Amino acid sequence: MDILPAIDLIGGRCVRLWKGDFDKVTTFPDSPSDIGARFAAAGADSLHVIDLDGARSGAPANLEVLTNLIDDSRHNLRIQWGGGLRDAASVTQVLEAGANRAIVGSVAVTNPSRVGDWVDQFGPDRIVVALDVRERTDGLAGSEPAYVPATQGWRQSVDQDLWELVATLAALGVRWFLSTDINRDGTKRGPNVDLYREFVDRYPDLAIQASGGIRGGDDLAELERAGLTAAVVGRTLLDGTLKAEEVFC
Repeated sequence: MDILPAIDLIGGRCVRLWKGDFDKVTTFPDSPSDIGARFAAAGADSLHVIDLDGARSGAPANLEVLTNLIDDSRHNLRIQWGGGLRDAASVTQVLEAGANRAIVGSVAVTNPSRVGDWVDQFGPDRIVVALDVRERTDGLAGSEPAYVPATQGWRQSVDQDLWELVATLAALGVRWFLSTDINRDGTKRGPNVDLYREFVDRYPDLAIQASGGIRGGDDLAELERAGLTAAVVGRTLLDGTLKAEEVFC
């Protein structure tokens, strides 16, 4: 299982949110390039970056950071970049700027066929669909929880079954998926392993990345046993709770 260190961006600075709440922001003092260089020095070969300003506005807003990361001679990190990529021009812009993969979220929920067109245009290994979800248990008592996707920078939830959406996107050629349990994100409460295990069990041929709540090595080992392709780790690496040298050695 690959491990991707993660940074989120607001105003060009590295931040983390609590459960996706833009009013609960922790800002980290080092520049994104310095943070990327630190991860690379510890042995990381990839970086997961979300442009939160772009996610809110619907268009990329921190592309200068992407350029700086690509140009930084201290590392040769592969960049997985998302936030506000809702049309072909934005996806093209990010990939041509040097990102290895473009992450698309809201448009995959609202217009799956458009994402299928991008997979055809750019290739299945350059598009990652982010299906960020909240658990909903508003059915009968004792019913199985349902997961519904969120859009617009996690500000809206869509009344659509997660698994039906995955099936639609997979049929359109999407291979890479990233799923974040929003209620775990930034909390260090542990990942929703049940969600990710079900994802893998239902779709064993897809490449699935897990994100949200990862605390340390035990969580990573459990996700690997569940069959995940990759895990995205943010706050615990940024605040030093989990040492990068221990993860990437």
